[in-house]
Amino acid sequence: GNIQEAITKYQNALDISSDYFDAHLNMGVALALIGKLEEAVAAYRKAVEIKPDHAETHTNLGATLRKFGRLEEAINSYETAVALQPDSADAHNSLGNTLRDDDRRAEAIASYQTALVAHPDFTIAQHNIGTTLQELGRVEEAVGYLEKIDTTLSRPALLECIYSLGDKSRFYSELKSITEKDKTNIGVAAVSAFASHQFNCPDPYPFCNSPLDFIHKKNLLTNNGMDDSFLDVVSEETVLLKLGGGNQSLLHAGFQSSGSLFIEPRGSLAQLETTLQKEINSYFSHYSESSCLYVKLRAQDYILRGWYIVMRQGGFLKPHNHPDGWLSGVLYLKIPAKNEDEGNIELGLHGKDLPILNHEYPKKICSVTEGDLILFPSSLFHRTLPFSSKEKRLCIAFDLTPKEK
Repeated sequence: GNIQEAITKYQNALDISSDYFDAHLNMGVALALIGKLEEAVAAYRKAVEIKPDHAETHTNLGATLRKFGRLEEAINSYETAVALQPDSADAHNSLGNTLRDDDRRAEAIASYQTALVAHPDFTIAQHNIGTTLQELGRVEEAVGYLEKIDTTLSRPALLECIYSLGDKSRFYSELKSITEKDKTNIGVAAVSAFASHQFNCPDPYPFCNSPLDFIHKKNLLTNNGMDDSFLDVVSEETVLLKLGGGNQSLLHAGFQSSGSLFIEPRGSLAQLETTLQKEINSYFSHYSESSCLYVKLRAQDYILRGWYIVMRQGGFLKPHNHPDGWLSGVLYLKIPAKNEDEGNIELGLHGKDLPILNHEYPKKICSVTEGDLILFPSSLFHRTLPFSSKEKRLCIAFDLTPKEK
């Protein structure tokens, strides 16, 4: 659990024996965990030089390159891995994911199918075929794959497909079945809230069926006694970490780091983590009278996963939500001069390119300035509005994710 110390020990081993394969491989794993992706790639490449026929190293290298958005290199690494280990369902599935990122969806489906041949009960590959078909607009076919599995990931995807087909009766029948066994699925909460508005029906899903009521905005400079200089230090130390990242298709004219800001944080980031934890506790105390499961069942034992986003002139972030989270938040460190709603955040019920039957669905624009902290349910879709200023926009985004039991 002490990654920095592990890295030091691996380096000690390499100082003794520079061609020690295990130390290079494990160094790559550790560096990737703390977001040092460029260094992780170098460690994996050294391991490949020493032992070129080790499939796991090529798989790890592919995963790290994919995070960078260096898709062609990642595909090459995964292809080497599956050539060395043809029966590895994980490697075929990962190759499929990377081909999908590269808009090569037909090839992606072929890789997922190969993964299923290697491991017929590999549900994630079955799920990935379904959601890739969903992206291609082949929704009926997607349903055929998704309805055969019953996982946390497949449930919202199946509901999205049924909604897209306009089958209201089946939608609520499937939703009822899901609710009986899974009442806190972020993806299900998102599609249920939107579909229920579009179908003009009460939302029966109990997680958080009025998510816009749980948006909370607070300026930490004026309401928490935080010093302007502290934000400057956080901004400087955040960028100096030089975290890798980049594979973010939703982001235009910007860079998103890996989500490792609060893995063994030091200095100002450690102080910031403590501040955010206090604000999260205060947030849930504020809504403590609510009967929704988002509040009543919130995790006391959680991981805070954080990343930073830098945007340049013309930058924006498309609508998305965080199905791996529970509560999501954004702290604004640098906000450029703006006209009207430029650079602000918009939160609403619509996302995933789901068909819109009624364009008057609920949404809210929050005007943001430096020091603002916004907290909201992870099921809510949100986007950044484009801005025209030549100044850079910098924020830290994070998710509170319950620890697996």
